Amino acid sequence: MAVARSTVDIDDADLRKALEGVQSALSPEGTRGLLASIGEDLVESSKARFVTSTAPDGSRWLANARSTIERFVSEGGNFNKAGKLNARGVAKVTGKKPLVGHTGMLASQIFYQVESGALVIGSSMPYARVQQQGAKQGEFGRVVASNIKRFRQFDEKDFRRYAGTKKGHPLPWGDIPARPFLGISEADRAGILQVIERRLSGIGK
Repeated sequence: MAVARSTVDIDDADLRKALEGVQSALSPEGTRGLLASIGEDLVESSKARFVTSTAPDGSRWLANARSTIERFVSEGGNFNKAGKLNARGVAKVTGKKPLVGHTGMLASQIFYQVESGALVIGSSMPYARVQQQGAKQGEFGRVVASNIKRFRQFDEKDFRRYAGTKKGHPLPWGDIPARPFLGISEADRAGILQVIERRLSGIGK
């Protein structure tokens, strides 16, 4: 299955100039090693954003909608006999972070590649682009009621409740806010410049 790639262009004249300068002084293998070092750092900083719920520009991600939290705790073991949240359920609700589900796959599946002298950072998860850029309700079309059974993770009643009418339910059910996790923060920028400076200081020694 083909996965759409989300691209984040970095428009930083000083950073670009520094990279071009060090690349001109390095062999192709040296350039690849430099970009790999930067890639490793950016992967770790991208993963750390799922802990702080913070975008590269320092803004906080929008909190989870109530419907998202309700689905998150809807599995067994989170309610007492009276149907109220037990201690485990309360812990799940209070500890729920945006973009962090039961598996934590989006946060863990972030990788870098060095391609033709360029560094690419991205996620292998097919829904990563939507989480990075956001999506409007119905942006991906509609699904008719007879196809609801394909969505095995959701109860049909809940699907109708959140998604719309019998004539067709919008995909996604509602607006999904952008929660950028890929990009370069000020701390990332400083780290990249430090990597470049260390590499330049080692040339010719």
